[in-house]
Amino acid sequence: DGPAEAAGKSYFQIGHTALSPDGRWLAWTVDEVGRRQYTLKVRDLASGRDLPDRIGGIAQKVLWAGDSRTLLVLEKDPVTLQALRVRTHRLGEPATASALVYEEKDPAFSLSLRQSRSQRYLFIRANSTQQNEWWYADARDPQLRWRPVRPREANLNYEVEHLGSDFVL
Repeated sequence: DGPAEAAGKSYFQIGHTALSPDGRWLAWTVDEVGRRQYTLKVRDLASGRDLPDRIGGIAQKVLWAGDSRTLLVLEKDPVTLQALRVRTHRLGEPATASALVYEEKDPAFSLSLRQSRSQRYLFIRANSTQQNEWWYADARDPQLRWRPVRPREANLNYEVEHLGSDFVL
């Protein structure tokens, strides 16, 4: 209930909502400062109560891994607001325990997250004006082992999707 959540706040925007694969949890992001710096919140849909889990300074989109206990978040640089790091967060663990999955060192690139339409794969996309690079992990893999779709190559931008037993580029 956006209006109820916004009550008494000078700024409030819901960024993204994501239902866990098992349908038990709703992850959502909220910006309460107006700088597109979102905070992760998680609600138990059975009880209607929010978990104490909070991660601030992230991009609006979050993804669930297949276990319905692990979330992927994009950590933003506090000055440039560029998404530079991907972290995993396990429900019930403190934000400080969120593990670093990928960090983009080149300031010309920004990161984004996506899930395949089949919902089998999770993707990290490093994107700049003239090139990009995609990494993937099987959403059902408890280790979330990340692999490049193909190595970064100058002047190459592409999209990737999972179809049957293949990736389509």
